[in-house]
Amino acid sequence: MIPMILDGGMAAYNEERNIESALRSLLDQTLPPGVRWGKVWVVASGCTDRTVEIAERISAEDPRVEVVVEPERRGKVRALHEIFRRTRGDLVVLLNSDAGAQAGAVSELIRAASGLRPPFAVMGRPIVVQEQPGLVGRAVGLLWALHHESHLERLRRIEIVHLSDELLLVSGVGLPEIPGGVISEGNFIGAWLARRNADRSYAPTAQAAVQLPLSLRDHLLQRRRILYGHHQVASLLGVPPGTFPRFFLQHPGPGVRLLGRTLRARRHGLLDLLLLSGAEVLALALAGWDRILPAREQVLWERIRQPMLHPHGSDR
Repeated sequence: MIPMILDGGMAAYNEERNIESALRSLLDQTLPPGVRWGKVWVVASGCTDRTVEIAERISAEDPRVEVVVEPERRGKVRALHEIFRRTRGDLVVLLNSDAGAQAGAVSELIRAASGLRPPFAVMGRPIVVQEQPGLVGRAVGLLWALHHESHLERLRRIEIVHLSDELLLVSGVGLPEIPGGVISEGNFIGAWLARRNADRSYAPTAQAAVQLPLSLRDHLLQRRRILYGHHQVASLLGVPPGTFPRFFLQHPGPGVRLLGRTLRARRHGLLDLLLLSGAEVLALALAGWDRILPAREQVLWERIRQPMLHPHGSDR
């Protein structure tokens, strides 16, 4: 039996605090029978810290890891181009360099992809390992909870469109080249697949720990960029993202029940919802302003301040 080859990809910019933890969270995964690692490509772009040094040290220790150094930071999509033109695997798993794949996550992605026909994509579940204290931390925790619940509902209805890019498995062939100016590659892939009625799925048991913004300013900065990216992909492909607000509008009854059970599971659910809603309205306004007067750099936006993730569990 010829084994299925799995390649990995990670784009990194000044991630000296997280790159080793993120990379080892992939390398330490136990793959299902019949699947073996090919290469894990790390594209470090315009780094001014120790990111390249750390990645190259791991590469010297583990022949599966290959490091590509870009002198200038050109955006994540450009880094992904470098990854995809080098991959030769049947499958490619992408992990954000500031996230961490939890034990068994990659196997769960591969299991969820069983039977899917290329081109396809399977999204893992971003999780908050520990909410940051205070209103902002709780509001962002609620955001990710609603993200998960609405994707479960869409999975049952076979209408997955929105694909988060924290942990994403894609087929090694058949996917399009993402335009260089796109800032939400997961959304682009999901919308492109939806337009072609191609396979896309959600694997809630494939979990990736994600970083949270530390302040309201950083949350707004992050959401402003994400919401700008949603509009950008909808304009390019004519497919709006499958977010919770859109699910709520499309399916009011299930949306109300979903929101109710999510809020009941939280001690300060209504207060968290009020802050989250207010921040989302403001972020939408800022993203709209960016579309009218695009003075900001849309691809190379300011990084948010984040706490360092703790080392993640592995299958070893």
